[in-house]
Amino acid sequence: MGVKKILIVDWDVHHGNGTQHIFEKDADVLFFSIHRHDGGFFYPNSGFMDEVGKENGKGFTVNVPWSFCEMGDAEYVAAFERILIPIATEFQPELVLVSSGFDCAKGDPIGRMKVTPAGFAKMTEIVCKIGKGRVVLVLEGGYNLEALSQSAAWCIRVLLGERAPDILDKDPHQIAESQIEDVIRVHKNYWSCFKNVEITQETPEHILQFYKAITMQILLSKQKNFNFGLDSDSYSDNDLSEVENNNDISGNVPMIIHQSITTQIISSREYKDNE
Repeated sequence: MGVKKILIVDWDVHHGNGTQHIFEKDADVLFFSIHRHDGGFFYPNSGFMDEVGKENGKGFTVNVPWSFCEMGDAEYVAAFERILIPIATEFQPELVLVSSGFDCAKGDPIGRMKVTPAGFAKMTEIVCKIGKGRVVLVLEGGYNLEALSQSAAWCIRVLLGERAPDILDKDPHQIAESQIEDVIRVHKNYWSCFKNVEITQETPEHILQFYKAITMQILLSKQKNFNFGLDSDSYSDNDLSEVENNNDISGNVPMIIHQSITTQIISSREYKDNE
């Protein structure tokens, strides 16, 4: 095919650690992974935003690690528009490969994200424009058959030339906005498209801890039958609004959850640094 520069987009809910490892030293392959991360606690416990590649490949690995579940169309599309499109436009790929996992779909029991068929269609439309039609979608994960089939069908419809429907939710959550800016901050050193981008302040730590605690409760309750008295299903956007106005949530979130998160993040990073 005579292709020299390839973009790999991985929207499976799990970090594409294998793909990253294969191409992390290759400046001819741009790897973009957007995944659930939970501060390094979500499998496969990799894909931190400061994993940018190695040697000649520095800057050509781009990780967007969501710190909690329930990210949806607005958050994913915002990451594509503000991170992927500028970098890919500068990179100018000749072929786009997509690791098209549908376990970040709304209703998936493992990913617990909220991307709808319209969201997948919009992401497909974006990669089609980036690749100028030279795009391959490869089916990966997905554990809700209805969500998988509807989302895959919309991806195919866009590949065949149909316009993606409008997404209903267009306002990314504050935490997602902050994480997108954090990724841009990391890659300002590698891509000229970000040199003039203004970065606002980071998300307040108490809000991050609130969501990390909820995510931890989901994981521990599901996997180990632990219960620290935090019913994650009972929390709503109204609860978050209250937390945003209150810097002290220590009375609402068990400290053992905070300690578990901190231990996991530290041990994960120490392990990576010693590799």
